[in-house]
Amino acid sequence: MKKSIIISSGIILAIFASACRQAPVNNSTGDNETSSPQGISINMTQTQMVGKQAPEFQLNDISGKSVLLSDFHGKPVFLTFWASWSPDCRREMPVIQQIYDKWQSQGLVVLTIDILNSRPEETQANLESFMSTNNYSFPVLLDTNQLATIQYHVGDTPTNVLIDKDGFIREIIPGPFLSESAVETSLTRIIQ
Repeated sequence: MKKSIIISSGIILAIFASACRQAPVNNSTGDNETSSPQGISINMTQTQMVGKQAPEFQLNDISGKSVLLSDFHGKPVFLTFWASWSPDCRREMPVIQQIYDKWQSQGLVVLTIDILNSRPEETQANLESFMSTNNYSFPVLLDTNQLATIQYHVGDTPTNVLIDKDGFIREIIPGPFLSESAVETSLTRIIQ
């Protein structure tokens, strides 16, 4: 009995882990689906989310304070789903810090959502160490159960979501921004 529970738990963890992979999946299996390397079908609804109201979430920040997306209604929001173990995320974080430093005074809300527990080493302690070591000061929300990650259909890390001041998603960009100018081009869609 214990052995079957352990095996079932392993399968469930493998399914969740596949939602947090680094490389995009291009194996088409139909009009609205793609197949992961593990053969799991993933509904391609991110593109359908653009132009629609951003799903509400409530997550704790790294210090334990509860944050709702709706707390920022009336302001443009730049969301980044990431994990500190991801090489693409590590490359993007200095750019996120630059955007945070430059644009928060202009009303942009920068929220990063760490996909906590996406790998065994993605713990809050390791995340806090990563932030401290790199002198990052941007806000980090913790998606401990991957509920927001699932809500936003995140399949690649990082995934960036641009939300306008009225709460509508204007763009979803899977993969990293490698320069401040690349982000600023997208920010013109939500900042007026």
